[in-house]
Amino acid sequence: MSKHNLFLIAFLSVMCWSCDDEQLPQQKPEVLPPTIALTHPEQGISFDLSTTQNISFTWKNDERVSDYVLAFSRTNMMSNPQIIAVTGEQYTLTDSALNALLKTLYLSASAQATLYWSVYPAEEDTTFVKQVSHIQIIPLPIIALTKPENGANVSLSNDDVAFVWQQVEGITGYTLQISTSADMSSPLNIKTETELKPIFVTAAEMVVRLNELGLTSNPADVYWSIVPATNTGIKHNTQVNRLRIDKLLKFKRGEWTATSSAINSGFGPLEMFDGTFNSQWCPSGHPAWTIIDMQHEKTVTRLEAHNRQNVKTIECSLSVDGQNWTPVGTLNYPTDPNVWKTCTLAQPTAAQYVRLVMEGYSSWAAVSELDVYGFDDKTVPVLFDNTFNYVVGTQTIGPAYKFTSETSLVETAQAIVDMGSNALKISLEPGKYGLSVSDYNYSHELFIKDASYKKVLQDMDFQYYLFWVYAPKVPGFMDGMTQQELDDEYENMYKLAEYLLQTCNGTGKSFYLGHWEGDWHLLPGYDISLTTADATRKESMTAWYNIRQQAVDDAKSANPGSDVSVYHYCEVNRVEEAMDGKERVANTILPNINVDYVSYSCYDALDGTLSAKLNYIESKLTAKPGITGKRVFIGEYGFPIIYKNIATNTAAQQNSKSKAFIKSALQWGCPFILYWEMYNNEVVNDVQNGFWLIDNNNVKQPIYDTHKNFYTAMKTWVSNFKTTNGRVPTQAEYLAQAASWF
Repeated sequence: MSKHNLFLIAFLSVMCWSCDDEQLPQQKPEVLPPTIALTHPEQGISFDLSTTQNISFTWKNDERVSDYVLAFSRTNMMSNPQIIAVTGEQYTLTDSALNALLKTLYLSASAQATLYWSVYPAEEDTTFVKQVSHIQIIPLPIIALTKPENGANVSLSNDDVAFVWQQVEGITGYTLQISTSADMSSPLNIKTETELKPIFVTAAEMVVRLNELGLTSNPADVYWSIVPATNTGIKHNTQVNRLRIDKLLKFKRGEWTATSSAINSGFGPLEMFDGTFNSQWCPSGHPAWTIIDMQHEKTVTRLEAHNRQNVKTIECSLSVDGQNWTPVGTLNYPTDPNVWKTCTLAQPTAAQYVRLVMEGYSSWAAVSELDVYGFDDKTVPVLFDNTFNYVVGTQTIGPAYKFTSETSLVETAQAIVDMGSNALKISLEPGKYGLSVSDYNYSHELFIKDASYKKVLQDMDFQYYLFWVYAPKVPGFMDGMTQQELDDEYENMYKLAEYLLQTCNGTGKSFYLGHWEGDWHLLPGYDISLTTADATRKESMTAWYNIRQQAVDDAKSANPGSDVSVYHYCEVNRVEEAMDGKERVANTILPNINVDYVSYSCYDALDGTLSAKLNYIESKLTAKPGITGKRVFIGEYGFPIIYKNIATNTAAQQNSKSKAFIKSALQWGCPFILYWEMYNNEVVNDVQNGFWLIDNNNVKQPIYDTHKNFYTAMKTWVSNFKTTNGRVPTQAEYLAQAASWF
């Protein structure tokens, strides 16, 4: 080896020894995002609910987290989850709770369901990565309902209703139950079968049983289910279906008698009752009449007659005694034969006798069938007063989902009608409902140019309307109002009030024109830390209110003959801060304007302080001659299922809290108490916050049933009060009774 090579080896050895004493740059270890590790049940494990008692879900506790959300979903993306607020590192679900969870996620009908689950911090923290696991669950065997289908419309005019279901092994006896609630609370047992075969309920019996449930209106929404007749000890899953039942009966005609003005042999009026088109009443001479005796008094709502040939018109009249007649309508026929025509009465009418007066196109005119519909004397419906203000109501603004081909506005308004309410609160902003109405300058044009707005105003059975009104031509008052903007605001409100006063004249409807939460208009950037309000905003907001009120007052003065009522309201929403001395609408604007009413969006009064805050608002109002009673109403209140990604209320808690709040507001004397809202409008991170009466799966919540049952009870009470006292109750009488219902 050469000296050169020995030197090189020595040099390299020294360099290596030197490197051991120095810190070489180290690559930083990868920092993994935090996650909450799921430990039990094991991934993919299977459970059979018919033999399982409880399932515990456990995870590794994280010292940075105090409260968790346990979430369940039908997808591994954890979409539309059902969540439970929990603490600690374990939560146990019973077999019945899991069964209910599967129902909520629409997995209960599966032979084997995959249930995905995850745990994450209750306080939103985007640094945490959600770990998702899944288990397999065999649901409880279901007593599946096959007929009538869920949501079916059922008419009682054709006698019996057949209820059909699928058998569960080991269960031999079944009972049919009906209820006013989707959770089948306080059910009514109808019939029991010991074998698997349909249960038939006659139309007359069904009407009586519906009335027993308090469903005296028509049509009636009812829920039904099949349950074991005895306690077999067999775990099972029960299905609930909803029906809409038309309670009108097609009266049986077997015992009816009839006389006629002129009879051709073999063609008398009794031929109209034999159920065939091959026989007919064919009198000689025209006009001809027949009088039918139905043998006892009934409540008639509809008549239908079939033209065998040559019938031109039939004038229909009813009588209780066969002597004094009430005309109820005329059937007009084309020249074509074999045509049914229907006479629908404006009001259900008591009658034992029906008179038909027929005119023909020729002397050989014949009627082959006559049917009469209504209620027999044991099932006469209560005729509710739909003009009365029942105070408790809801609204639809910006709904986040829909289920029909109708527009969101029409669908949700119809849902409010179906629930039993005669009050509707909406926004005159088409974008809130996905409507495209761009070519309008004034708010009233929506009712002319848009079919949905026109329908809810003219074709739906509402008596009280509350509108959010913003002038399309006015950008807002936050930066001050020019004279032109004041003029445009006046014009918009005047034209709207004028349109309602004139178009709806004769209906006695009432309209309340207002806006959304005013304190957010007053406070820039929703900054609740501000103790004083901007001087320009205060001045322009005051002017904005006063010009709107003047427009409404002027429109009413110009239309003195209208029976329509139109009022103007402002809305406040930060009342607690006003009471603490901060400048808000209630204490800085309200004393300087002369609005008719004040709406209170009262999320700062859901803690039991409602009455004190209502009294405070009322004390700031200027006197308003001509308006009696309290002038502050609840424009919004509600208890969400989820708030800021945290499970806040169960459906039962949402219902119980709402009932307590409604009672408090009724006791104070609010003229309206409006729940927020029919369909939820708030969706955060694809999660519905749950401000709803009907959820995004089209399931009516307990608070929906509370509203519906309240309307039935109070409409019945008002009707009975009117019958007994010859007048409707005063507002004070009604409010006291309504509060006692809760």
